Amino acid sequence: MQKTFTIKLFIIATLCFLFGVGMMFINSLVYERSNYHQSVMEEIKTMHAGDQFMIAPFLLIGDAPVFAQSSSITGTSDVQDDKYRRGIYHAISHQSSLDISQKYQPITPPKTEDGATTPVSLIIPISDLRGASNAKITINGKEHPTKFNTQGKYHLSYIEATITDDARTLDEPLNIHTNLNVLGIDSLHIAPTGDNAQVSLAGNWSEPKFLGDALPNNKRIDATGFSADWQNDFLATANTQAIISASECKSECSPNLHNNLNHLAVAFVNTTDTYTLTDRAIKYALLFLVISFGTFFLFETMKKLRIHPLQYGLVASALLMFYVLLLSLAEHIAFYAAYGIAAGACALLIGFYTYYVLGGAKRSGAFTVLLSSLYAGFYFILSIDELNLLLGAVFCFLLLAAVMFITRKVDWYALELNPIKLSQTHQSEGDNHANS
Repeated sequence: MQKTFTIKLFIIATLCFLFGVGMMFINSLVYERSNYHQSVMEEIKTMHAGDQFMIAPFLLIGDAPVFAQSSSITGTSDVQDDKYRRGIYHAISHQSSLDISQKYQPITPPKTEDGATTPVSLIIPISDLRGASNAKITINGKEHPTKFNTQGKYHLSYIEATITDDARTLDEPLNIHTNLNVLGIDSLHIAPTGDNAQVSLAGNWSEPKFLGDALPNNKRIDATGFSADWQNDFLATANTQAIISASECKSECSPNLHNNLNHLAVAFVNTTDTYTLTDRAIKYALLFLVISFGTFFLFETMKKLRIHPLQYGLVASALLMFYVLLLSLAEHIAFYAAYGIAAGACALLIGFYTYYVLGGAKRSGAFTVLLSSLYAGFYFILSIDELNLLLGAVFCFLLLAAVMFITRKVDWYALELNPIKLSQTHQSEGDNHANS
């Protein structure tokens, strides 16, 4: 009898190992689909405007940059997640309306060798000009025409407004007001320059992620959107010095000036990402199996049922199918709906099967309620992003405590040494009570 008991435990352990191997394959499928999703996003970015990097506007006097005494950049982003699609995948895009106010000291452009006035222009460097539109530059109340320059100074692409044709404008302090729209995907990065640079961004996206080289001084995030304010003179000064260095290095300049500057940035992310949540759910898969097998084993030992290893294996297969269903459904519908459908389908299937395995509706119903409660509990844990590790640890501790409480009076040695004799003893005692 001891040999039979040991063999049964060995078979259950083997099934758990095979279940783990199956989960490794499902985890690799999640990783593969996630990578494919990222590759599709990169393709969309190459066809449209991707992550946008903008440098605060500054003046060019010939090849020399001149920076503002003060700058105020205010942006409002209209964020959408259904504008750009490729099959079942969609990108998060933003249409950002930027309002920029700057002040400059009077400028006296030097003369060139032939006696002409050195050209002066205002430039707005943007990494991908395909997303720039409706640029309007007003200097001391006068609007100046703009043009795109894809091969400009310092290997930059920018919107440019020439202002040397109006010498009177340069003889007095310059108040420059700029409006433009910037379309991009995923994120918006702004590199401040000059003195007293302030950046304020707001949008209708409730899940922003603040990136770059400094966090906002003030921020607000709620269900309606976000707002954030930055003022970091150190970063603006460092960017100013980097651009001046680029203006002096001539042909050996780095063509990636945008990447060498300090940015204040916001990314529009989806914290309920299908693949991230599915990966988190997989981390609790073995616990589901252990609880299911443990419940079966307790029924075998305490209720004297005979459950074949193949029946253990079929229940494990149904638990595996939950994750395949979850991943495939979540790519098409909301994650909460996919989770509910997959969990409901697997719980009903296992409940139907255990009606015959456990020999009755009462036991099957109890097991189905237990499994459904586990699915509901783990969804609650997954839905709370910042506390999922803590809640998961507490939940697992409570489950372990429940198992230890239920099995506290089980004589495992008696079950191991002679489970059949113990079963016969319980049956004889029942017959004696019936005869009396």
